[in-house]
Amino acid sequence: MSNHDKEVEKMVFVPKVDVIEGKNNFTLRADLPGVVSEDVDVNLTGDLLTIAAKVKEYEARGLPMLYGEFVTGDYEVSFKVSNKVDKEKIEAELKDGVLTLTMPKAAEVKPRQIKVKAA
Repeated sequence: MSNHDKEVEKMVFVPKVDVIEGKNNFTLRADLPGVVSEDVDVNLTGDLLTIAAKVKEYEARGLPMLYGEFVTGDYEVSFKVSNKVDKEKIEAELKDGVLTLTMPKAAEVKPRQIKVKAA
């Protein structure tokens, strides 16, 4: 059997991720180049948030590949979500290859102003 007959396993990459804490929410940004929104799955099971994204294979459109360094692969990463997050209100948006999750803080951890009454 030649190497061409063997099925090549697709690589899986861990995307670069930033998590930012704002006054009212946490923002997670994940770099997912080459991904379209239909191919991204964001799942929350209990406290485990998983981001999985499929990348379509690059096609040379029937032309011979003379030189190639570009490696495609899927993306996957998981995080434990704190009880500081209102898990029911997490939103996701993909724009220009960057996935942004907006995770509102739970009401009990948001800072709040306490009014001082005159005595």
